[in-house]
Amino acid sequence: MGNSLLTSHIGQRIFLPGHFDVPVVLEDARPLDSDDSAGYECRVRLPDGSLEETVISAEEVATILGKGLTQQWDLIIIDEAHKCSAYTKRSSTRNDEANKTKRYQLAEKLSASADHVLLLTATPHHGDEDKFAHFLRLIDPDLFPEPHRLGKQATAIRKDVFRLGKDSPWSLRRLKEDLKDADGKRLFPDRHTKTVTFCLNSDEYTLYKSVTAYINEFIPVAQASSPGGQKHSSSSLIRIVLQRRLVSSTCAIHESIKRRLKRSNN
Repeated sequence: MGNSLLTSHIGQRIFLPGHFDVPVVLEDARPLDSDDSAGYECRVRLPDGSLEETVISAEEVATILGKGLTQQWDLIIIDEAHKCSAYTKRSSTRNDEANKTKRYQLAEKLSASADHVLLLTATPHHGDEDKFAHFLRLIDPDLFPEPHRLGKQATAIRKDVFRLGKDSPWSLRRLKEDLKDADGKRLFPDRHTKTVTFCLNSDEYTLYKSVTAYINEFIPVAQASSPGGQKHSSSSLIRIVLQRRLVSSTCAIHESIKRRLKRSNN
């Protein structure tokens, strides 16, 4: 299960009822949005060798991939596994429940039909205990409890079971500094950072203070209602991104703020 849910089907013959009357070969598939929920723009090859472009909806994708859910797999490998996201949706009027992305739901169904599951990611979970607890349930839903049902007790159980370290049966961590080639030589050299001071002119300093004031006034408010309590981490990330765009060029920061304004108005 790669980053694009149709990646593994590229080069294979698939049947797209409602689009073509005969099986076609999938040449390329590009998600229409970041989480595949809007479907794919696909290029297919017809039996006569000609190429056609078509758009496949998320429902049609589920139908194509659904054939694999009835099979039993020895091993399921999920790349970019951090995108299989779920969090506890809390409510004062009813019981808490798990809110799962479509990618998480697919991973959940596939892992239930597999003897072994391998989750690959190079993205940290940013200390979000709730999302991490849901993520671990893809490994073993019987062993790792549902955080939206047991709350703090689920955290205690997870910490007791999921023990990190060189002897951990659950995880294997590889750092860039530890990677070596066949001859035992390190693949990545040491990195040395050095802070270089420089002076801003009056116009540049005014722009810097204005962007910083915008971040301090508006970003925390925009993130206040985000699930999982990520207000501060999200604000810090946005601050870093905008300030990096600021030192990149005035055009870059202008485009970034213009896009944020457009999204806010929508």
